[in-house]
Amino acid sequence: MEIDKIVNDYFIEDKSYREIGDLYGVSKQAVHAFVNRNKREFRQTANKLYPILNKEGMELHKKIKMKRKLVGLSQEKIAEQLGTSKQYICGIEKGKIKSGNHVTMICDLLEIN
Repeated sequence: MEIDKIVNDYFIEDKSYREIGDLYGVSKQAVHAFVNRNKREFRQTANKLYPILNKEGMELHKKIKMKRKLVGLSQEKIAEQLGTSKQYICGIEKGKIKSGNHVTMICDLLEIN
């Protein structure tokens, strides 16, 4: 397995560890263990993705999901901080909910312009 490919698949292609494991013919636990063993390199590679968030044309819901994953927050944690549900955060990240107070609050929390 390659860190660069896993970072790209996880953050850019929005694949789960299970989907990444399927690509490599291993379990999601094996992918998770590999990332944990290479945590420093994984974070360094992931940090190189921040400029992509400022790219024009990237949809807001994709920026929100990518930034949340980059900073290591779960949907549950954000929902808890904003006083809403995980399902609502999921709807925002899927682009089903495009505006409103919670979208603005998430952008403020994640420092997305």
